[in-house]
Amino acid sequence: MYGKGIYLAECSSKADEYSQEDEDGFCYMLLCRSILGRVLHCRDVRPKADVLEECQASGWDSLCGDRWAAVGTFREFVLFEPNQVYPAFILRYKPWSEATFCRAIRDASDAHDLEAASRLVPLTAILTDEHPDASVRYRLALLQATHSKLLIPELSRRLSDHRFRVRRASMLALMYLAAQTTTVEGIAQAVPALVESLGDTEIEIRTGAARTLERLGESSSLAVPALTNCLKDPANEMRAAAATALGQLGYQAVVAVPALLLCTSDEVEPVRVAAIVALGNLPPNAAPEPVVRMLQARLDDASGEVRSAAATALGQFGGVYVATVVPDLAARLGDSQADVRKAVAQALGKLGQKAAPAVPALVRSLKDPDMQVRRASATSLGRLGVNAAPAASALADALRDSNAQVRQASAVALGHLGRRNVAVDSSIVQALLKRGLIDANAEVRAASAESLADMARLGSLGDNAELVEKTMAVRVKDDDPNVRASAKGCLMQLRKKDKNDESESEDHQSSVIQLNWRRTEGQMRALRSVHAAHSH
Repeated sequence: MYGKGIYLAECSSKADEYSQEDEDGFCYMLLCRSILGRVLHCRDVRPKADVLEECQASGWDSLCGDRWAAVGTFREFVLFEPNQVYPAFILRYKPWSEATFCRAIRDASDAHDLEAASRLVPLTAILTDEHPDASVRYRLALLQATHSKLLIPELSRRLSDHRFRVRRASMLALMYLAAQTTTVEGIAQAVPALVESLGDTEIEIRTGAARTLERLGESSSLAVPALTNCLKDPANEMRAAAATALGQLGYQAVVAVPALLLCTSDEVEPVRVAAIVALGNLPPNAAPEPVVRMLQARLDDASGEVRSAAATALGQFGGVYVATVVPDLAARLGDSQADVRKAVAQALGKLGQKAAPAVPALVRSLKDPDMQVRRASATSLGRLGVNAAPAASALADALRDSNAQVRQASAVALGHLGRRNVAVDSSIVQALLKRGLIDANAEVRAASAESLADMARLGSLGDNAELVEKTMAVRVKDDDPNVRASAKGCLMQLRKKDKNDESESEDHQSSVIQLNWRRTEGQMRALRSVHAAHSH
């Protein structure tokens, strides 16, 4: 309450601006509940200086407005009917600056003052979440991480607080700390409290607990049974969060595979996606055949998100069943949705050389209308290594692609197709020299130089080595530092090979000389023996 008489402050923050400290440094605020009566709007007219007196004379005795605005911008006046203002309590408080508050946290941490922590930690969590100034929220978050040993036990205890606001703020603070590599071990002690929070009445607390356990990874393996049970939660968001968390718990989550398999048939798309992603994150040798069969079936799901997730998961551990997985994935390179085609191309690349039967399909995808699909296809062909050698000419043609990222991926892929001491097709080298190295994009030029350096290292440049060396001697003066570095690296590989060849030649000549010397020496010994015999 502030001003002449009794005027309503919309919030405690606004009321605090007008409160005055007493001789002990304390302020007082009367908090009350009110039921608004009739409201008079002054939308376009700024209230006059004596508007309060005018309103009081007409029966309007309070005003309210934008909480972040100054008093002069208030536009609404409220008329209260009798008995509509209900006093709640008088708040006696001492204002603290941010510096004072942070110092109190540090002092409590240094002294390991648990009593002070019980008062300060909930406030820290709430301010970190709700303070209007982002810089203050950031500094308080750093403070939490620095003094996590003091905060984590108290935050864990506050997860059972009867006030939702305190539980929510504490959960958010623990979630933040769980994402920090420096505090993840310390926050593992909060796992029992987080498991209890999986049964909270509020969905926001339950999902927050699941996401915090997800960030802790294998450190929260004790939560596997509770998270598995949460896959039956009536809230869609909670089932998805529980599935996602289980996917981060490693071998300990293998026992949840049957429940996750059931979730892949959930009627809600995000839940199906989360369950499939979780199964894809399991250790490769922990995926039973039913999981692979389910993922193959989900490649035909009505949802594009589900099909993408299934393709990605098959790329994670489908290599065990490559004979059936690769054909199914290759067929999906013709999917109607670009995101699915991209996921399929990436999955084939993760399968590596086992995906060689998909090379023709990946080559066709180099002409896909979506650049992300073309780029993923080029990258995957490179990952197939020498098994993708039949795609060399198509990748060389892709150096003409309209998108620089596709050209770069194609240039990189070409460098992975060679065999040691087996000359690559001259047209491939020419494509890198005449297209890649003169590309307008510096990243494409650098990738081309790197690929030629790889060929030089493998000794697969053949008769083109001299031409490559001359071209690289020019490229060491390129405007881009990465191109210059790549060109220098290629020259080093070429000169290193020349030295090795010279060394091998010298070694061969030396061996021949030594062999001839040994033969001559043997012949001399034989002649001396014959001469000695004749002398006797």
